[in-house]
Amino acid sequence: AATQGLNYQGQDWPDVVANLRIDQAWGSAQVMGALHEVATTYYGANETTGHPSNKMGFALGAGIKINAPMIGPGDYFQIEGDYAQGASRYLNMTAAAFDYSMYKGNSYGWGYNTDAVYGGSGATASNLELTTTWAVNAGYTHNWNAAWKSTLWGSYFAMNYDSNANNMICDESLVIPLNAGSLAVPVAGCNMDWSVWGGGLRTQWAVSNTFQIGLEVIYSKLQSAQFNGAGLVALPSNGTKPANIYAVDNMDNWAVRLRVNRDFYP
Repeated sequence: AATQGLNYQGQDWPDVVANLRIDQAWGSAQVMGALHEVATTYYGANETTGHPSNKMGFALGAGIKINAPMIGPGDYFQIEGDYAQGASRYLNMTAAAFDYSMYKGNSYGWGYNTDAVYGGSGATASNLELTTTWAVNAGYTHNWNAAWKSTLWGSYFAMNYDSNANNMICDESLVIPLNAGSLAVPVAGCNMDWSVWGGGLRTQWAVSNTFQIGLEVIYSKLQSAQFNGAGLVALPSNGTKPANIYAVDNMDNWAVRLRVNRDFYP
């Protein structure tokens, strides 16, 4: 269970989300928070194996937008910082634990995106170990004229596991899964913490009030987690890459995105 990202049992009640915001001539500011119940399925294949007790996760954030008409009409700067325990998708919206998985030749970079880790069974059954995440995002938008504007932005996201969670995942990452749960011990050189940072420049042309064309150049850097001190991992074939022993490394990624947007209503 420690390395499975799809073990949510569902929700007993919906998340509680709230924010407090102020809007003024100088810009705006907001603080926000959310409560998120973390509830999983079972230690084993069915309900007879039991499950860890639910825990309460949360996310907190604050952001500010500052208008900069002294630089250009309609210009503004904005920045937001967020922190969460057991509620990682408020900071990084992903669909599964293994969402960050990147190959480059014989190199591989990755990171688990989870809300909690658990494992073991019977006497070794562990509690839910909530993950900790934090993020910072900032950007500046400059209006060149009524039709053209550019936005320069940057972001940083980090996911951290406590020692118990790290040990459980590392134990299950061995060739023979141990599922040691609360008895999991450190594996030399194995570190599940990872981060990703990047930035981009987008320029948009407003052809009309309802038609816009934008071009964006993006760079990102994945600081990979590590399975072991050797920096190597044996991976099976995934349909696009052959089964092989890959060197775990940080990953660079460049992307260019063209967006054409046409509003039909209102």
